[in-house]
Amino acid sequence: MAVLRVETPAADINPPDKRRSQRRALKQVPAIAEVRVQSQEVEVIDVSAGGLLICGRLRLTPGARSQLDIIRIDGPLRVHGRVLRSEVAAISGGVIHYRSAIAFERPLEFIDEETPVSAAPETNDLGDIIVCYIADDSGLEQHLALNGW
Repeated sequence: MAVLRVETPAADINPPDKRRSQRRALKQVPAIAEVRVQSQEVEVIDVSAGGLLICGRLRLTPGARSQLDIIRIDGPLRVHGRVLRSEVAAISGGVIHYRSAIAFERPLEFIDEETPVSAAPETNDLGDIIVCYIADDSGLEQHLALNGW
């Protein structure tokens, strides 16, 4: 009897990160005060020169073009992006919150020029932890069904 042994190359176990820009919390980009998507203020989970991850009540369709208003300290900036993905993140009190990733049509280089990302989070600083899931276990089945899980 022969035994076939297949080994997975190390590169396949930990594929390289293909992002061109480092993601960072919005507070690490002091030039940005607020972000609105299609005129609605949203919570920014993280941002990079190439796009952002948001949470809010706005239901976005993957593949759709979206208008973003980035409120900077030196004035507003209107950009466009493409919705990469959008999913139900929470259901609370009958209100659905969505988590959506949007890629900018053109990179926003000023985001990478800001304060560098620190190697390790500050001790006892929970400011970078964002939990978008608000619903309790009673809404879990509905949450999963809305995402097709």
